[in-house]
Amino acid sequence: MNNEIAEGIKFAMSRGESLQQAMQTFYNAGYSRQEVEEAAKAMQYQLHQEKEQGIHAVHPEFKKPVDMEMKKEVVKSQEPKKTEVKSPLPSIQKISGYESSTQGQNPRKKMIILVSILLGVLILIFAGIFFFKDTLLGLLGNVLG
Repeated sequence: MNNEIAEGIKFAMSRGESLQQAMQTFYNAGYSRQEVEEAAKAMQYQLHQEKEQGIHAVHPEFKKPVDMEMKKEVVKSQEPKKTEVKSPLPSIQKISGYESSTQGQNPRKKMIILVSILLGVLILIFAGIFFFKDTLLGLLGNVLG
């Protein structure tokens, strides 16, 4: 299961989403918080290892047999160049903002308020029909008959 989540997080990050957004997507899909966090930690570790390997990897150069005279001429014509390799510091994202998310509470409160209002309106309508049934029947009799 963690492999599926890790691949999903990797795919989401390749599309430009942040790690936090990818994790929230899996939370919303019903995956357990612990599995998502484990997969995210594994993904961060893997990305960190790939960055380090990319920086420290030395690509072997294929050498052709060259005459010593030509080699000396090439060495004399080239000046030594100094190149610095700057390695970017890996950014560390907060793995879980699950506790601080109040997104799940607001829609629930709104739904409770909406249902309460609709229930109150229905009760008022039924009470009005019950108390004014004679008047309403007379009105309907005049309109229809």
